[in-house]
Amino acid sequence: MRDPLFTRLWVVARFEFLSNVKRWEFLLLTLGLPIFVSVLMVLTAVPNMLYMQHKLSTAKDTEVGWVDPQSRFTFPDTVKTQPPPAVTPSGSGVDLLGTVTELAGPATFHFKKYANVEQAKKDLLAGSLDFLYVFHEDYLSSGLVDELTVDRGLLSTTRTPPLRALLQKQLIGNKLAADVLPRVIEPLNRVKIMLTPEGKVVADETQQEISQFFLPYGMMIMLMMSLLGSSTYLLRSLSEEKENRIMEILLAAVTPGTLFYGKILGLGLLGLAQVGVWLILVLPVIGMLVNYLHITLASLAFFLIYFALGYTLFAGLIAGVGAVGSTEKESNQLLGFFFFLAILPMTVMPIILDDLNGVVARAFSFFPFTAPMVMMVRMVKESPPVMDVVISLLSLVAGIWIVYRLALKVFRMGLLMYGKTPGLREIWTWIRM
Repeated sequence: MRDPLFTRLWVVARFEFLSNVKRWEFLLLTLGLPIFVSVLMVLTAVPNMLYMQHKLSTAKDTEVGWVDPQSRFTFPDTVKTQPPPAVTPSGSGVDLLGTVTELAGPATFHFKKYANVEQAKKDLLAGSLDFLYVFHEDYLSSGLVDELTVDRGLLSTTRTPPLRALLQKQLIGNKLAADVLPRVIEPLNRVKIMLTPEGKVVADETQQEISQFFLPYGMMIMLMMSLLGSSTYLLRSLSEEKENRIMEILLAAVTPGTLFYGKILGLGLLGLAQVGVWLILVLPVIGMLVNYLHITLASLAFFLIYFALGYTLFAGLIAGVGAVGSTEKESNQLLGFFFFLAILPMTVMPIILDDLNGVVARAFSFFPFTAPMVMMVRMVKESPPVMDVVISLLSLVAGIWIVYRLALKVFRMGLLMYGKTPGLREIWTWIRM
C-alpha cells in the first residue's frame, strides 16, 4: 500500500507539472525561444557578413602622406601587399610586407610626400589622405612619428600602411646581406601549437578557448532561465490560489509542508523537462564542439550535481518568497535580490578566470548562492583542489537545509495572508517560531 504522505506529495507535484507544462508561456520559452534566437542569429549574421565581404572587396586604395623635414627616407609611390600565407607546422613562409595586412585580400598603398604639415593636414581633412605621418627632427634618437588619421567609422576597411617594414628596410637594408634582411625585419615566424591534456594537437586554438567555456556558460544560462521560468509559474500559481481562495481548500486536504515540497518537486520536473528539450535542440552544436570539450564522466557528473543542487536551493527560495507577496508583482520584486546573488560572479568573472584557484574564485565557490556557477567554470578550465569541491558541495547542502527550514516557516505563515505584504519584523517573527 502506498504511503499516503507520498501519494499526496505526488498529487501536488503532478498537478503543478501538468498545469504549467500546458501554459503557452512555457511552450514559448521552451520551444520558441531557442528557435527565435537561432533565426535571429542567422538573420543578423548573414547580412553583416555579406556587407563586410562587400566592403572588403570594394575597399579603395589607401592614400598615405608623409612629412620628413630632414629628407632621410624615400618611399615608393605605390606599394602592394598580399595577405600572409597560412602557417602550418609542416611548412611556413611570410611575405615581407604582408604580415602587417590584417584584412583578407591584397592591399595597395599610394605614398605622397609633403613639404609642410599644414598642407598635408588640409588634404587629410578633405579626404584625400587616409594617413599622415610626420617624422620628428630627432627621429633617429627618439623614433617619434606622429600618425594622423580622421575617424572613418567603426567598420572602416582602410588598411594600415606597412610603414614599419619600409623603414626597417631603408635603415638597415644596405648593411645586411640579402638573405639576412627578411629575418631582421620579421625575425619570428611563429608556429603556435596547442596540445590537449592527452597530447593531441589542437587544430584551432580560438575554437578551443571558446569551447572550453561553452559547457559551463551554457549550463549557467540554462540554470538561470529554468529558475526564471519556474519562479514565474510558481508565483503565478500561488497568486491565483490565494486570490481565488483555493489555498484554503488545498490546506484542508494537505499540510503546508506537503504543498511546499509538492510544488517544488513539480516545478523541478518542469525545469528538468525544459532543460532536456534545450539539450536536444543544441545537440548539433555540442556535436561540433565535442572534440574540444575535455569533459570526463566525473566532471559531467559534477556538472549535473551542481545544477541539481543550485536549482534545489533557488527553488526553496522561490517557494518561500512567493508565499510572502500579496501579488505576483510584489513577489517578483522580492526575488530580484536573490537572482542578483546568482549572477554576481558574472561581475567579477575576469578576476575569477585570471586565477581560478585564487581568493576570489574560492570565496565564490564556497558561497552557496554562487557556488554552482563558479565551480562549473573552474572545472572546465582546470581541476580544482578536491578540498575545494568538498567544501563547495557541503556549503551547498548546508545552504539548502537552512533555506528550506526557513522558507517552509515563511511559506506556512504567508499562505493565508491576503491583501497585505508582511514586513521584515513580522517575517523574522515567523522564522523564530
